[in-house]
Amino acid sequence: MLNKAKLILGNREIVLKLLITFALLLVFKAGTYIPVPLIEISKVQSILSGNDFLTVLNAFSGGGLSNFSILALGISPYITSSIVIQMMQMIIPKFKEWGESGEVGKQKLNRVTRYVTIVISLIQALLILFSLNENPVSIFVNSLIEYKDIYWLIFIYMAIVITAGSAFTMWLADLITRHGIGNGSSMIIAAGIISTIPTMFATLADTYGISQDKMRIYIAESIDNDDLSLKKLAALCRNSVDNYIAVKDGDYYVPVTSFLYHLQGDIELTPYDKKILESLSHDYNLKAEVINVLLEYSLKRCNNRLAGNFVYAVASNFHRNGIDTVAKAKDALTPAKENKVNKKVTEVLPTYDSSINPQLDDDEVNEFFKRRKG
Repeated sequence: MLNKAKLILGNREIVLKLLITFALLLVFKAGTYIPVPLIEISKVQSILSGNDFLTVLNAFSGGGLSNFSILALGISPYITSSIVIQMMQMIIPKFKEWGESGEVGKQKLNRVTRYVTIVISLIQALLILFSLNENPVSIFVNSLIEYKDIYWLIFIYMAIVITAGSAFTMWLADLITRHGIGNGSSMIIAAGIISTIPTMFATLADTYGISQDKMRIYIAESIDNDDLSLKKLAALCRNSVDNYIAVKDGDYYVPVTSFLYHLQGDIELTPYDKKILESLSHDYNLKAEVINVLLEYSLKRCNNRLAGNFVYAVASNFHRNGIDTVAKAKDALTPAKENKVNKKVTEVLPTYDSSINPQLDDDEVNEFFKRRKG
């Protein structure tokens, strides 16, 4: 391994390509933190939280979608365009002719691919903007309320900004391909996925109360043939049964698994419970102590049921209103302020139906209640 590293670092051309690739990926990552103008980011993030499809799309965009940045679509429109053009070669004779015409034909196809990318980016941007909420204008900053007559123009402006971001990402990928290491599109996708791994480690450790030493052991056990299996790592963390610590009433600064274990009368957490806890920590970005306040409140209001639809409704409002301390969480859940913080709570509370939230699993819920009765 060291010999290979010395050989690579001893080649000035390779070192230069590595530095160029790193610099361009750094530019891309910086772009994912520049938000789309006129958007209330906290409102968008609360809507995106818990959506599995958008979570995957966010990984491909290097985290740009979760920040609703100008690079929200990442490289995905270009990849979609490339697939479309490849399929068109089987249908359109001219495209097929270009594909068989050597380098000149490939350049023509690449040019068409870029044009199609712009069109796809614009369509995807508009679709995402209009699908964020039943009332899309609710994601605008408050200062835009007086411009109701030109909302359609504002949406087009935002879509153009996101489309320009996709064109910029496509350009960065092309620069990496020509002057850096490997395929530019693949490097951007890989960088986006890799950048989410540390966050996942921290989420799993915080959720299950796993120490740094034990997490290192789990990571080592999850490596097979030099490849890290994230699925195996998550399974090891979820199945760890010796991480519960003693919890005193009113002590919210403990791991969420131990707190819920204590609230449920020392009954082992089900996969359904753990799925909710992971979502609260990762998707809604809530601190452990805030999650514990939410859990205590939810169990009291739902007759000791951890009802996902109710929990997610409160979590969404916590996230939207920036609730990040125990004091703020308790204050938000007082009877006088409950309706202001969570207007949908009273609508969600009487119903426990898995059709409301696709993340719920009736078999796991029934198993939990059987164990409680036992």
